[in-house]
Amino acid sequence: SAGIKSSLLDDRAIKRILGLNDNKIYGTISQLGKVDSKFALALEVAIGTRIKSIVVEDDKIAANCIKLLKQEKTGIATFLPLNKLQKRDKPNIKGPGIYGAAIDLVEFDKRFFNAFSYVFGNTLVVENIDVARKIGIGSYRMVTLDGDLIETSGAMIGGYRTNARGIGFQEKEVTSDIAKLETEIQKLTKIKELIEDNR
Repeated sequence: SAGIKSSLLDDRAIKRILGLNDNKIYGTISQLGKVDSKFALALEVAIGTRIKSIVVEDDKIAANCIKLLKQEKTGIATFLPLNKLQKRDKPNIKGPGIYGAAIDLVEFDKRFFNAFSYVFGNTLVVENIDVARKIGIGSYRMVTLDGDLIETSGAMIGGYRTNARGIGFQEKEVTSDIAKLETEIQKLTKIKELIEDNR
């Protein structure tokens, strides 16, 4: 289908840009943020396709990247130039079943704040639809832990989701487990080398 074709082309565009290894091209939102697995689905739903947006230093590098993609007919990518993005207000509301502003539940380098502020906007993460209804449908953009989305327009998007998630954030627990395993492997390799040297 046309949708799948263009999406594969866009993934090719992202790969092409990241492959330039330019130090003014920082990476996609998904690469730059880490989240707790508890909030991963909610945050990925809240952000939608903007998770593939590429954070770059300024509008000049964004314009050059767009020209390159046009010349090579590689596809389309969304660029977030840090020098042009405005910080957006985040919701500040507390209460039972409210986890807080989506942007506060992601770990990222401070210099990318405006990019994360742009992609999450004023989204609030809540336990479930009942909590969202208590807060008031339409009062905030809200997302539940199992991925139901409530827009400020009053539109409600949700239902059953399979476990299959698309391109996602790095999960803190997973990256920390991998780091521990890598340290363990290094220790074991050293021990192995010592044993072999002493034979």
